[in-house]
Amino acid sequence: MSERRPVEAAAAQATTEGLRREGDRKLPLGEKARRTRTKLLLAAYEQFSVTGYRGTKVGDISERAGVSLGTFYQYFDGRDDVMSSLVAEYVRGTIDLPPWRFSNGESGIRRLLHHYVENYAATAEFQGVWEEATHVDDVQASVRRDLGNFLTERIEREFVRAQRAGTLGRDVEPRELARALTAMVDRYCYLTYVFDPPATPVPVEDCVETLTYVWRSALGL
Repeated sequence: MSERRPVEAAAAQATTEGLRREGDRKLPLGEKARRTRTKLLLAAYEQFSVTGYRGTKVGDISERAGVSLGTFYQYFDGRDDVMSSLVAEYVRGTIDLPPWRFSNGESGIRRLLHHYVENYAATAEFQGVWEEATHVDDVQASVRRDLGNFLTERIEREFVRAQRAGTLGRDVEPRELARALTAMVDRYCYLTYVFDPPATPVPVEDCVETLTYVWRSALGL
């Protein structure tokens, strides 16, 4: 039986509501426990956004959530565990995006890019924290890497179909074309919304138009 890939494991984690420790037992969450866990996740998201991944301590998260350290450890093993839960939610939302079809032309490209850019811009602070976490946490690095591969594979499959249909030239390797275009989108969004944002924020629509132009030109549309 093949091992489940990191991005699939993360998406599966997002579909579970977690457990609460009580002594040596792990119990399903009741309504009050679900609210507490959600409060901790929100506090972690906010704290990471302020102090970064390496600068955040479990005590910072529990204090922001208004609960004790003991309560935090009823729901999470530590900083890396709560980060994994936040990543899982993002991964599930990303891989659940509507499928893209090359045959839909420029309008399809624009929709594909709009979904990605809008989601990225809305979670820019989290994206910066996740990027930081990948440099010190092997689990986060593997999920981030696999998510990139997962999205690239989706685009590659469409390029293969287009080549078979004769609507995309055969002078380029689908895998490398998909890898170049998806990496460009991710890097552009990272620079624009996280690492080096301009003094005047770039509207999502402007970012999408720029990226659509690049994709359209690269694909000969």
